[in-house]
Amino acid sequence: MKKILLLAVSFIYFQSFAQELKKAALKDLTEQNWQHGLSLLQEIVSMPNDAFYPEQIETNIAWSEKQFGERGWTTERLATDGIPLLLVGKSSPGATKTILFYFHMDGQAVDRSKWNQEDPYSPVLKSQNAHGDWEIIPTSKLRHEYDPNWRIFARSTSDDKGPVAMFLTAWDGLAKENIAPDYNVKIILDFEEEQGSPKLPGAVVKYKEKLAADMMLILDGPRHISNEPTLSFGARGISDLTLTTYGPKFPQHSGHYGNYAPNPALLLSQLLASMKDENGRVLIPGYYDGIELTAEEKEILSKVPDDEEAIQKS
Repeated sequence: MKKILLLAVSFIYFQSFAQELKKAALKDLTEQNWQHGLSLLQEIVSMPNDAFYPEQIETNIAWSEKQFGERGWTTERLATDGIPLLLVGKSSPGATKTILFYFHMDGQAVDRSKWNQEDPYSPVLKSQNAHGDWEIIPTSKLRHEYDPNWRIFARSTSDDKGPVAMFLTAWDGLAKENIAPDYNVKIILDFEEEQGSPKLPGAVVKYKEKLAADMMLILDGPRHISNEPTLSFGARGISDLTLTTYGPKFPQHSGHYGNYAPNPALLLSQLLASMKDENGRVLIPGYYDGIELTAEEKEILSKVPDDEEAIQKS
């Protein structure tokens, strides 16, 4: 939490205060505010947030409106034909640039039987023992101690309520120091991300003027294997299709028509096998057209501290 709070403070004010807030000052701000951040985190993850139950989501929307409203942000529900999105904003006098943040407040459905604690919506602090098992330890330890290997277990602690708590903590810490950005900030809060964000594409088109920004930052993604703060400048998208293969109406005896009538399973496996080689390179003609990496970009990528052995083990 402490390291990530430092990251949040760093990049929220990266443009305006990169020279003023040195590492020591950021560390000091973190030390002053991380207990506040823990309190916010425990509060936010205590709200059930399965989008299958609209009443749970309404609680999360109302909480968000209250939290940002108390900090002087504007709040607006963007209507869809289902659960609304929430747009919050903070304008800075004379600002000519705008940054848009994306968070989601819903979480995956909960199977309580798979949680080794009383309630997945009641956060607990855990430490890993010598056997690799996570054991509950008193949360009160965090008042006086900090171990980067401890973890707070609750639904959506990291995906994606943790980043919301970090953002609010960073904002509050800087506000106490009378530090403000010289750009406008907008945040779009999605409450159906774990359902595939079915209303988001249409809302982006419908509300494109309200969402207009010079830069967008998405605080929802996996940590790098090094556990270092990470900025990713792209994300793999999703494309899907439905494919149907055809064959005989009835099972064919291998000694009669087995090699004559087409086997749908074999046809499908041949099609899938033709898409990539043994090293994972896509073989579909034209797939890589237009993809060019400059020498500078390749140099940057080469500096990412990937640990192949650790990735494979994970």
